[in-house]
Amino acid sequence: MIAIVGTRHPTPEAEDFARTLARQVAEHGFGVISGGAAGIDTAAHEGALAAAGQTLVVAPAGWDESYPEANRKLFHDIVARGGGYLSVVAPDQRALRHNFFVRNAVLVALSKATVVVQAPVRSGARNSAHVARRIGRLLFAVPSAPWVERGAGCILELRLGARPLGCLGDLLTGLSELGVHGSRDPLQLELPLGSPSATEVRSRPQILGKPRNSIPVANPRAWVEGFGDLSPVIEAVADGCTTLDSVCMRSGWNTPKVQSALLRLTLGGCIRMTSAGRIEIVTH
Repeated sequence: MIAIVGTRHPTPEAEDFARTLARQVAEHGFGVISGGAAGIDTAAHEGALAAAGQTLVVAPAGWDESYPEANRKLFHDIVARGGGYLSVVAPDQRALRHNFFVRNAVLVALSKATVVVQAPVRSGARNSAHVARRIGRLLFAVPSAPWVERGAGCILELRLGARPLGCLGDLLTGLSELGVHGSRDPLQLELPLGSPSATEVRSRPQILGKPRNSIPVANPRAWVEGFGDLSPVIEAVADGCTTLDSVCMRSGWNTPKVQSALLRLTLGGCIRMTSAGRIEIVTH
């Protein structure tokens, strides 16, 4: 999951940025985690929902005492659509000042990276950033114009070592350096405009290699006969690599190249992806 946090009173531009970023994060297969507060937190949850993605509220109050009260419907929508509401206190307890610090620590600890979209110098979002630095989590801050007081905390975080984030690509680059990728099935790739549809490709497997029924799937190394140019990826699968990251590491190929190879092997009937995102050899 990726934590997206910020002020309760953002500028309209910052709120729109948070919503868009959360949507893009969810579209890439990551969960979005935030604190359920007004402003940036709310925009983050809404952005994830807009992408039909997963989002988790880490709350300073129990389910029966939702904080803020105005977000009660949002919390119900999140849970109803497969997300979660995690409270640091019992269901009937209200939000007390100390709970917010505990909430911040928990949501950062549950995330692979924390993004501060907009925050004043004194803010809960900066407390989250402090936790991220302390426990070694990847930390990003969206640069702010110096005359925007509500973003002054982000400037300080950049001085303290946070990475600048101007677009989704900055986040994905940082995560990939840690070997972290989204859980979205890497084989569900969009074909280029003008190319045959996936259905058409499946009906003509010979354009990807040998016809499916002639590929000896019991021995992955035999696939080289039909997919010789994919031999580094085939060797990786034959050696037991079952994840995109492990295939990349074993083959020495970059992620887009491995994704393309895995797609061809999938359409050729050699492998499939499980619901957990693991690569399986097709044996029947």
